[in-house]
Amino acid sequence: MRLWVGILGGTLFSLGCAGSQASPERQPAIPPDGRVVRLKVQVLPTLAPGGHDEIVVGFSILPGFHVMSDRPSKPNYIPTALVFDAGNPTDIVLDDPHYPPPIPFVLADETIRTFQSEGTIRVSLNVAHDAVAADRALKGMLRYQACTERGCLFPRSEPFVVPIRIQMAQ
Repeated sequence: MRLWVGILGGTLFSLGCAGSQASPERQPAIPPDGRVVRLKVQVLPTLAPGGHDEIVVGFSILPGFHVMSDRPSKPNYIPTALVFDAGNPTDIVLDDPHYPPPIPFVLADETIRTFQSEGTIRVSLNVAHDAVAADRALKGMLRYQACTERGCLFPRSEPFVVPIRIQMAQ
């Protein structure tokens, strides 16, 4: 059974879980900002109309934590998802994200699919043939729920921006 926990004074606490044995001194340290997942977006080269490339979003998860994979083991587990804003430029078309392979994590009497430590999510992009030369920004976020072997933090979304420069071919 998964228990929900929150952050109070930089430690984990359980919510409404009678009999929880969670102990703050045995839990991994949570940074003051509560972020246990950090993102790094790779800078893209200048693109031409009709061009294509790949957005690469790297993530690192603090030791002692894991997040569910993009295809969690059970429907009630919150999947990790890379999503882009609906208001992004329409002359840039994005394919579905490609996630790293999940890492098995043994939790009590079951094995769940997680991401741990570090990973990379890749998204192919295609620039329309009629795109006008200009700078653009694709906005998105990584949605996830970080957990330890004892419980989970509240779900979070980490925003990111991918700067894109489209320049006419020389």
